Amino acid sequence: MKVGIITRYKYFTGGVETVSNLIKKVCESAGHKVDIISLDDDGFKQPSFFMKKIEMFYGPIRLSRYFKRKFKKGDYDLLICNGEFGFGITHPKCINLFHGSYFGYRDYLRKYLNLKQYINLSLGSFLQIRSAKGKYVVAVSSFVENILSAQGINVDRVIVNSVDISMFSPINNIKKNDRFLFVGSCDYFGKGFDVLEQLADKGMPIDCVTNRDPGEKLSWLRNIPNEDMPAIYNKYKALIFPSRFEAMPMVPLEAMACGLPVVMSNVGLGPDLKEKICEFVVDGWDDNAIDNYKTKIHLIEKDYTKYSKKAREYVLAHHALDKFKNEWLSLIEKFENNELGNRE
Repeated sequence: MKVGIITRYKYFTGGVETVSNLIKKVCESAGHKVDIISLDDDGFKQPSFFMKKIEMFYGPIRLSRYFKRKFKKGDYDLLICNGEFGFGITHPKCINLFHGSYFGYRDYLRKYLNLKQYINLSLGSFLQIRSAKGKYVVAVSSFVENILSAQGINVDRVIVNSVDISMFSPINNIKKNDRFLFVGSCDYFGKGFDVLEQLADKGMPIDCVTNRDPGEKLSWLRNIPNEDMPAIYNKYKALIFPSRFEAMPMVPLEAMACGLPVVMSNVGLGPDLKEKICEFVVDGWDDNAIDNYKTKIHLIEKDYTKYSKKAREYVLAHHALDKFKNEWLSLIEKFENNELGNRE
């Protein structure tokens, strides 16, 4: 089959792009031809200052217009659209893959949003609902499946994200330091930087791989290329990931694949992880949660080898590439054999 993946970015190194490239890799390994179609394609003009302000909404519209202008109806046998980038896209065989939810982000961060942000996220939620209409919908976690259902989007299947366990693996000859690590964008309340600061106030040294200086309480490692992250993960005592909203974050999975214990909030991966390794998951973001982060970290430190092994084993059992590959290829085969198609 010839497969088109329609998404915002082709070259950005975020979680969505990592998963898109992984889907491309597994499809091509089975003989399918895959193109990634994005706003990074040649021919797109840079948006004006005003258009940049509404790129969240205008981006999907621009990309759907570009797709209709450049490609004929039969150029692709199957389309995979990321999130709201299925808006305006029509095809008899089309998967809408959701890596997150504007509706979920809006409601989980409600008390930190101003009116403009709330309205923008509500409009983004509307775009996602329209994007999913008539398409076969895949979510990256049961957590986001439940949120999409509340949003009015029916999910047909959950396929969780995968990690390259050969790239992200323990490195025995790297000496661990006495510090803790955070990796993610510098979204203050969204990623829980207020929690990180409170933990730093309690004497925990935290280094941040992020896109902006996180402030004087936290050390800044700047952005680091993904291929260099295994060596970074292997240097630290634990990953702290107190995000207030995630779908299925790649960072904790990569860290655990390297044998790095994590202590994270109960969103995205959190509910599933909590069932298997409850010591890795903290509920809430209040003062009790801060104390709970400290308690769980001390518990992990007392039997570090055991929890390091548990971290790696969890990823091997639930997020290995072979499992991801088999699930995606079996789904694509059903479309290829006309066993599946769009909803009426």
